Amino acid sequence: MSRSFVKDADESVGERPPEIPLSEHPNYVTPRGLAQLHPIKSDLAMQIDIPDYARPESFALTFDGYLRVFADGLYDFRLASDDGAVLRIDGETVIDRDGPQSPGESAGQIGLAAGLHAISLKYFQDGGGKGLSLRVRTAAAELQPLSAKALFHHVESIAK
Repeated sequence: MSRSFVKDADESVGERPPEIPLSEHPNYVTPRGLAQLHPIKSDLAMQIDIPDYARPESFALTFDGYLRVFADGLYDFRLASDDGAVLRIDGETVIDRDGPQSPGESAGQIGLAAGLHAISLKYFQDGGGKGLSLRVRTAAAELQPLSAKALFHHVESIAK
């Protein structure tokens, strides 16, 4: 969509540009737009990444499950994506890289008690390059990819 912007007080602009009608097609590259879509494939992921079967462009992924942390602490997450992604833990937005954008990495921190925490990561690929990775560290550790041993799909699948 293209729009022109003018200042109300700027007399030198002359006639205002006409309103440009919005497309009749929904914009799925928004949280509300993505919520309208229905999955065409569902599987269990062992890690947070883009699966090999993903098409090159125009797709979205949702990772929902549980994160198990073994110690109380402040956890530092790094989410790299091309295009947009949002990480939520226990319903709290930790990192928001939503919207079409170039490759990049954003950081967020959250205090977590030892135990299970609901984790949700939503990602979409619009066009061009694609990429997705999630790394984590505590104060005493180096950044590392989120371990498959820390991710669970069902609470019942967690060994005590």
